[in-house]
Amino acid sequence: MAAYGALVSLMHIIDTLEKHPSPPISIDTKQVQSITQIVTSLQEFLDSYTSPLADSHEADPLERRIADAVYAAEDVIESHIVDQIQSGSTVVEDHDFYQNLQKVIEEMNLINQEVMKSIEVEAQIKQKPVAASTSSSPTVKENVIVGSEEVFLEVLDKLTGYKLDRQIIPITGMGGIDLRVDDN
Repeated sequence: MAAYGALVSLMHIIDTLEKHPSPPISIDTKQVQSITQIVTSLQEFLDSYTSPLADSHEADPLERRIADAVYAAEDVIESHIVDQIQSGSTVVEDHDFYQNLQKVIEEMNLINQEVMKSIEVEAQIKQKPVAASTSSSPTVKENVIVGSEEVFLEVLDKLTGYKLDRQIIPITGMGGIDLRVDDN
């Protein structure tokens, strides 16, 4: 899910900027808070989102739109960081930066509003009688662990068990598709 990865990446950039001791990169606090709220909301949505195109090889337009907006935000922020580093100053008044970042925030906010509307519609569909709710495929589902219950319990035991000898357990495979435990 490229959109979710992009959201995590953007939050990592923002966290790094906020926690980096020197030189501090100046970004408007209100814009950072706005981006953080939108990103958190979109991550929560994607945690339970199932693409209607999940079984096909096509990219989901909503996920693509989220990813594109996030990549644009990263580009704007990273360009500003480069400008500040090249100028040697931590305070670079860049009106274009703030405008460009605001445009990206507005686009991400529009996407977030559309997502919230779709969640409301989905909730209304779920509240209708069973006969009426058998329309098109739902886009939101609960988190469910798919796979062998026995393998899951084995991994859980190895991670939470009270063994004196600790071991590294690599878990490989694409999330949601495959789970392999190597005991090497």
